[in-house]
Amino acid sequence: MQKELFGYRKLMWRQVLCIIGYIFSLGFLLLLFYWKPEWDVWCQCTPCDLQTANIMLLRTTVCISNFTDY
Repeated sequence: MQKELFGYRKLMWRQVLCIIGYIFSLGFLLLLFYWKPEWDVWCQCTPCDLQTANIMLLRTTVCISNFTDY
């Protein structure tokens, strides 16, 4: 299993644009971001180093081997 850690910093103007998007989409965008929280982070934040990050995303990958039964 591999783990990757990414740091993000919130930007006020991006948060305001997302709130406007929530209103104009009648809440659909908010529901979409509820299902896909990483999209919410990508829309409201900018990548930065881990020391200045407000939000951190952890991505894990699992390698699945193919087993065959004979």
